Amino acid sequence: MSNGSALAMFIALIAGWVFGWRTVSDRVVRRYGWKPALGHLCGFVAGFLPALGLLCVVGALFDNKEALSTQIALVVFGLLLLVQFVYFWRKWRTVVDTTSSATANPVAAAHPPVASTTPQRAHEAMAPVMAAAHATRAPARMQGATLPCTFMFSYRAQDGSYSPRTVNVTRISSNGGHAYLDGFCHERMDNRTFRTARILGDLTDTETGELLPVARLLSSVRGRSNMDFKPPVPAPQKRASKEWQTAVLFTGFAAARRDELELLAESSGWEVRAAVGSTLDYLVTGPRGGPSKVAKAQELGVCVIDEDTFRALVV
Repeated sequence: MSNGSALAMFIALIAGWVFGWRTVSDRVVRRYGWKPALGHLCGFVAGFLPALGLLCVVGALFDNKEALSTQIALVVFGLLLLVQFVYFWRKWRTVVDTTSSATANPVAAAHPPVASTTPQRAHEAMAPVMAAAHATRAPARMQGATLPCTFMFSYRAQDGSYSPRTVNVTRISSNGGHAYLDGFCHERMDNRTFRTARILGDLTDTETGELLPVARLLSSVRGRSNMDFKPPVPAPQKRASKEWQTAVLFTGFAAARRDELELLAESSGWEVRAAVGSTLDYLVTGPRGGPSKVAKAQELGVCVIDEDTFRALVV
């Protein structure tokens, strides 16, 4: 065997082994999800089969010392070993190319070309795609509006709480430099007035779903009505005329006796006091009355009487 033949067989051995290693390792890792280390181990072992097949083919072609039948047998045996690896390699390359195309153009993969020869069929085929595009499109914005028109919006009340409102706006009024929307509120089922400064965000047309900023509505509707609204002034409350009550204080009596006299005074419409004051009318003294209260009452001009006099007055 010449040096050229030996070199060719060595190159064939290495090339076949690398080819088998790469084919098997890529297939088991990408197709079956094996770990890379285990895939390379399988490729390393299985690579000897295509290496042997390629070695047989190259050896039969470069070694002329063997009989013709032996050379043919070696070529057939080598091709049988190689053909299965070539098959798996081509199949794997087809799967990889398809996956790459789908990843690079996901829209084309999800919506393949429609084989249609008429515009009507093409329109029908694209209808689901167009519907999905319109569903995800942002709401359009209105350039203006004419009244009456029904809008939905979020409104802030005087207490700071927000609530959704659906209002059939019939006119725009102004008062004190502020603009108001007048109309029928579907939530309150009554005619209401809404201050535009308290409207949160844009107005939504209930028929078209389009958005309309409040400022654009005010600029598109020029007509204004003057709202003659003034906060109601509460009427002054008349104080009920308090009937005059005679004030009395009892001192120097036992507890039970004092309670009896106080009950008699209250039932007669008198006011029972707990201390001597300038507005006291009578100081009723008992057997144990102290001189300090009597002296203070006399100083303030309060009339000092006994129990019998008190009973005569209330009767």
